[in-house]
Amino acid sequence: MTGAPAGATTGGPGIGSPVLLLHRSLLAGLAALVLLLAAASLSWPFSWDHGIFAWIGDTIVRGGMPYRDAWDVKGPLTFYAFAAVEWLGGAGMRGIRILDLLMLGLGAGAAARMARLLGGPGAGAYTFLVLAIQYIGTGYFETAQPDGWAGFLLLLGLVPLVRREDRTALGPAIGSAIALGTCLLLKPPYGIFALAPAAYLLLAPDLVTAAKLRALVVTGAAFLLPALVCAAWFAWRGALDELLETYVLFNLAQASVPLPGLDMSPGGALLRFGRRLVLDPVLPASALAAAVAVAATWRERPRAVKILLLTTVAAFFTVFVQQRYWNRYHWHGAYLTLGLLAGIGLGRLWHRPGGGRIAGARLLAAGLGAAIVVSSLPQPLHHARRWLELTAGRLTPAEYEAAFGHPTVSWTIATSRALAGYLRSRTAPNEAVLVWSDPLVNYLSERPSVGRLGFHVPFSAPVLTPLHHRYRDELLQELDRRPPRYIAVGRRHLEEADSLNEANIAHAFPALRDRLLERYAPVARFGEMELFERQPAAESR
Repeated sequence: MTGAPAGATTGGPGIGSPVLLLHRSLLAGLAALVLLLAAASLSWPFSWDHGIFAWIGDTIVRGGMPYRDAWDVKGPLTFYAFAAVEWLGGAGMRGIRILDLLMLGLGAGAAARMARLLGGPGAGAYTFLVLAIQYIGTGYFETAQPDGWAGFLLLLGLVPLVRREDRTALGPAIGSAIALGTCLLLKPPYGIFALAPAAYLLLAPDLVTAAKLRALVVTGAAFLLPALVCAAWFAWRGALDELLETYVLFNLAQASVPLPGLDMSPGGALLRFGRRLVLDPVLPASALAAAVAVAATWRERPRAVKILLLTTVAAFFTVFVQQRYWNRYHWHGAYLTLGLLAGIGLGRLWHRPGGGRIAGARLLAAGLGAAIVVSSLPQPLHHARRWLELTAGRLTPAEYEAAFGHPTVSWTIATSRALAGYLRSRTAPNEAVLVWSDPLVNYLSERPSVGRLGFHVPFSAPVLTPLHHRYRDELLQELDRRPPRYIAVGRRHLEEADSLNEANIAHAFPALRDRLLERYAPVARFGEMELFERQPAAESR
């Protein structure tokens, strides 16, 4: 994605050797950083989100079904990916990190192939390396998320659509549609990616209208195929109603619920979205390089560049509609496709006709490439430095893990591990435990949760929907039907004053708070988590 490498092999007289040397040095440096970050990522522990995914994946391995036996709003493919890794390699986060790196390699490799095809030889290698640095550099919480995997599937699905400009084949459209349709099993908004194979067919220069319409029907069916297979599987396992209720109905209801303290109107959302874009240091240089790609390839490869531009806009739209702009993982697909366009633009600036042999164009390419690289480095270098300190013995494992937490819900991996160890030593293997908003503890302790509702999302919202009320009743009934010996809750979640905390039960779920305080007493504390034990007097209630 930097300017220099694209033209290193075609430099003019007197500059070929210095440019080639710079190209090789920069390439080697970025490659070394990618390998360092990849190695560091294997040491990253579970995040709060990963704990939920692992808990549901473990439920699948034990014969259960997502949504029916363990609940979350994410798409089913996320949970089955975690289940597959556990089934193949055992419990733990390392297998998921390896899967994440494999997905990154496939996605960034697809981007490199397209950048090389449309931008020139050197654009591919730098696109791969910079996209890898940007992705892994977002850190432990933001990687190994379904949004990143959707971004990689998006890049893979685009490859068949940009290979030929003058010939349209149904096979590439179908292959692309299946890859992009798989994204529907990760999050509903990714259904918009159906626009890519549709544009490939509608912009076909060699098909008549009737042929385009027939191909659209077939490709549309291919796009829906993964969802239909998924629905058939859930129906066969008797869990289709729970799939539709959670993944479709609850997500639709949740999308209409305002977030605390935020203007959710279209104008307010657009303002917050724009502010987030303005504050991103990578965006200006990437956007300018992407604009060069569009301008430089529009006449030569009009269909390909229109598909890539449309897909990039669609990816940013998926971020906009979710409205949680602080979650960096929501942006993965948008920045992967933008980075692909930027890599193409830098390659075209460096060595293609219309500017490739002009020193000013090469200087602009080098400047934009350097800006993209430099603005992408602070976070990755921080992660690399901490891991090197760990491997050198300058940080203990406990000190290293101390940086892994989620302040919004008062969560740390160290607390989850300590609480899980305590419960494992004091409960029977099949004894259910309620750990409010941290099912990772159930996963690590190998103890079942009380019912399928293991954390706060199905209960908490500024405006409660009928589904929220139903889920609250379900949890309270489960607690009455088989009251657990232990319930763990963050102290902060019991404080009335902390009403903006989304996991708070004193303000948002007082019936649960009252039941806890009436029937249980605190017996231990682990970080911010308080462990309550059921009192003998509660047995008669």
